Amino acid sequence: GMSQAQGLTPDPELLSISKVLSANDCGLTGSHQAGIYVPDTLAWFFPSLMEDQLNPKCWMDCQGQDGRIWTFRFIHYNNGIVGCGTRSEYRLTRVAGYISYHALGVGDIIEFEQSRTGGYRVSHSAAQPTEKEHTLKLRGHWRVFTY
Repeated sequence: GMSQAQGLTPDPELLSISKVLSANDCGLTGSHQAGIYVPDTLAWFFPSLMEDQLNPKCWMDCQGQDGRIWTFRFIHYNNGIVGCGTRSEYRLTRVAGYISYHALGVGDIIEFEQSRTGGYRVSHSAAQPTEKEHTLKLRGHWRVFTY
């Protein structure tokens, strides 16, 4: 129910994906990379975008472990499709504040959970998540968990 989805107890209706943070993600390479690269194969997890627009984006509110709401931005740089460029990639931006607030570093894990009611949560851990039966490993150190 709604109350369960909004609490911080594990919810069997949740789907989660996690990302092992890279030096780029943590802003250590000086590349000024905009946010975390999201493979095309994971775009479905994030809010839907107006794909016929140039570089469509949307805000994504995520509830942290302490109840604080973090607002990230999901964007599709798609000038290779809509414009005259060659770029087509999804990114999650505005995450630097979360990373620095929690003093996360390379190898730490940021995890996003989505409930069927549509809400998102964000959490992090220092250790590798335990392998589960349905863990899907994707390039770029992303993992998907279904419960």
